[in-house]
Amino acid sequence: MPWARFEDDYLGNKKLATLSTAAIALDMAAIVYSARELRDGQLSVADVQTVAALIHLKHWVPAATDLVRVNRWACHDGTYSIHDYLDYQPSREDVLRGREQGRDRKRRAARVRWDSGRNPPGNAPDSARIPDAPVPGPGPVPGPGIPTTSESFTPLPPSAEGGAPPNGANSASPNEKTNDACCLLGELSHGVQHSNSCHAAVSS
Repeated sequence: MPWARFEDDYLGNKKLATLSTAAIALDMAAIVYSARELRDGQLSVADVQTVAALIHLKHWVPAATDLVRVNRWACHDGTYSIHDYLDYQPSREDVLRGREQGRDRKRRAARVRWDSGRNPPGNAPDSARIPDAPVPGPGPVPGPGIPTTSESFTPLPPSAEGGAPPNGANSASPNEKTNDACCLLGELSHGVQHSNSCHAAVSS
């Protein structure tokens, strides 16, 4: 809502010296009403009647006539104009432009508050965040006595015929024939260790 401006020497204006209290009150009320309704100091007869009703002035015509007489107001084709109104009061265009600028400032402030709430200081925007690359874990660890590659061991010669029978959980019974080189474990352990499937394959 715009403000109505009055000079501090308004009551000392020479034009008001010969006016009645009713005319001075009508002039001041008309300025306030024009500022509120964005009339730019142009008041119709209906506007003046409304102003007079607001200040409880029943006989407003003599007061308006006095204002025209001292050149505080002008009257043309049933419209009253307040003298030098736009020299002291903002125009309708200025008021509307200021209101729109105020709405823009509020919208920008609200947008800043919204953005700061979604991305607090120190945090990158969601669109700029890149997930960390996965850290590869340790690979499978080979069991004891098992080489990782074919180049990491040297095959041992098979046990001599007629040697001692192999020992261990998977060793063949005295009545079973075994092949020391049936598998890799058999080669490395001289027939002492080899898999169950290999043992079954060479058993008779």
